[in-house]
Amino acid sequence: MRRSWSANTPSCRPPEAVPLNTPSATDPSGSAAPAYVLCGYISGVYGVRGWVKIFSYTRPIDNLLRYRPWQLRDDGSNGIYNLESSRRTHRGLVAKLHGVDDRDQAEALRGQKIWIDAAQFPTLPKGEYYQRQLLGLAAFDQQGEALGTVDQILETGAHDVLLIRGEQEYLIPYAPGETVLKIDLSQGRIDLRWDGVRE
Repeated sequence: MRRSWSANTPSCRPPEAVPLNTPSATDPSGSAAPAYVLCGYISGVYGVRGWVKIFSYTRPIDNLLRYRPWQLRDDGSNGIYNLESSRRTHRGLVAKLHGVDDRDQAEALRGQKIWIDAAQFPTLPKGEYYQRQLLGLAAFDQQGEALGTVDQILETGAHDVLLIRGEQEYLIPYAPGETVLKIDLSQGRIDLRWDGVRE
């Protein structure tokens, strides 16, 4: 896995752990709904013609603009929006959403979270993972003893670091072949080399 969870891919990187494959509601037929991933939020308004400011969790940040439509959600509602236009400015991303034509309509979207259908993301090469795939994995040490679950992934410099939460917390560098021994997504498991002391 390249640093930042494939640095040139649209991996979404929320600051807090979100449920893996967070779904929308099941459709009336009873079939499983698409899996959506939290990729940013509407941070403000831009001008008077319906443009909004975007805070993106993707790396690089403008990868978010590749995907459409966006599902916007807050605590009480959700809606599907297509991008009419978008661009990156020196202060970040701005976008014009279809049907949002004035400042008042744009203001009403402030704070809404941007969810993207995970089916739009490209398949990564073997051995590379999106962050969302690692969050929530059960973590075990080299003796097979449970450590907890992957709760967060922290960027610290040379290696990103896995924050494992269980009976205690562990900070373990993400270094495949060194500290990361095996990842089995089908089993929801990650095996790690941990030589520290348990409290």
